[in-house]
Amino acid sequence: MQNEPENSSTSKSTHDYTNPVIIIGAGLTGLITAYHLRKANIPSIILESSHRIGGRVQTLYYSDNATAEAHMEEYWERTPHFALLKELKLPLMLSCPTATSVMINQEILPHGGHCGPDYFIKLFTEEEREALKKWNYKTWNLYKELYGSYFKGKPLPANLKSFMDISFAEYVHRSHLSHKANEWIRITLEAEISIEWDKISALDGIDEMRIFLESPDGFGEESAHVLGGNENYIYALVNKLPKRTIHTECHVTQIEQNDNHVIVSYLDVNKIEQQIKGCYAVVTVPLFAINSIKFIPQLSEDRLKAIQTTKFASYIKVLYRLKREAEKLWAQYGEEEGEEGLFTLLTDQLIGAIYNSTDFEKQLSKDQDLILTILIHGDKAVKWSSLSSQEILDKTGEQLQCLFPGFCTYITSSQINVYPQAVAYWPLDQKRSRFDALAQKLREPFGRIQIGGDTTENSHSEGAAIAALRMAQVIINDWQQK
Repeated sequence: MQNEPENSSTSKSTHDYTNPVIIIGAGLTGLITAYHLRKANIPSIILESSHRIGGRVQTLYYSDNATAEAHMEEYWERTPHFALLKELKLPLMLSCPTATSVMINQEILPHGGHCGPDYFIKLFTEEEREALKKWNYKTWNLYKELYGSYFKGKPLPANLKSFMDISFAEYVHRSHLSHKANEWIRITLEAEISIEWDKISALDGIDEMRIFLESPDGFGEESAHVLGGNENYIYALVNKLPKRTIHTECHVTQIEQNDNHVIVSYLDVNKIEQQIKGCYAVVTVPLFAINSIKFIPQLSEDRLKAIQTTKFASYIKVLYRLKREAEKLWAQYGEEEGEEGLFTLLTDQLIGAIYNSTDFEKQLSKDQDLILTILIHGDKAVKWSSLSSQEILDKTGEQLQCLFPGFCTYITSSQINVYPQAVAYWPLDQKRSRFDALAQKLREPFGRIQIGGDTTENSHSEGAAIAALRMAQVIINDWQQK
């Protein structure tokens, strides 16, 4: 692994410690929480069950110094990540949100390097663009109302509550857009949330779609990739923490609390039971894994119901290294002067989305292999998850061979990453929404315990930062009052 922390804070714990804040999980949420507590001079200790840190942030390193992301891809402009990435002085590669080609009904519609309104000129007729502009205006105003109420700690207005009762698909269909416009919205959203648009509430979809909407500040949001790999974000956070803050291969089994403190029990690397006493516990493990922890007293019924009814979408990432000559297979989609080519390509096919990860590797020379990432998501990923690696490769190769005849002859290596429980969603068929009372209750402190992460907030990486800031601020406020 490259770019290890300058003074690694990771160790294998076999001792008992007493610390004010005990954080369970060394993913983005846990690390950002610890970072903000550190800035407030509040010490913490992090227990991570895995042998590695970073959670859903995982960079792949190739022998020729190329990198690609096995899991989390990007961080969006209007999220707390952006400010933190700049605060940590990390070099970023920024991407335009609408520089995305689409494939609808077997037809490829290339973006041609255009962003904003010019992008839609290539995709839609004038009549389609006008209808989509009206839908955009309505949807942005609803998001603005959502941001000004719920995200500011105020009750949801009645008109927004009504959008928790219908699906996002129904919300879009009610605007009577063209089939092509409907499909553009659908495949754009589903590539982000990894679940079908009729399985989530309209309000959840509006929240997710905001990154692709035109606002008074401009069109959509830029996304950022950390140059050299997103794991550099993890290392930068770790290097801001004292040594021995993080302890890997520590499996938390129980959290007991009273009015004065918490006691966290865990099995260390040697499977020996240990305990830590602290003032607070912050639980950042994914909700699907939280049942492995015993809480004393037990979590409230509404919190348990919130956990049990949160569902998880699936995706599969297939990463290819390709000979540079493969570029000629899609050169026809970027032939005009000033155009930047085909990718990213969102499709209505089995293979979902295709990213040219080479674009984030500016240090690679022109004779090095390309890096192409295939994102298979939603129901398709669920069906493929039970297949062997070779079967997944065969099926993906067949799809790409149809799309770009001759594709398979340029492959030099491939790698598969399967995530059956990738990102959280709140199923409409169980009358759930990320904005409902159950979701809100789960985000509230449970005595001296807080639960949070990307799986308690939304379907994007920003959920990790939002949860971390929320939980750190509760502790900081309480700490400062003493």
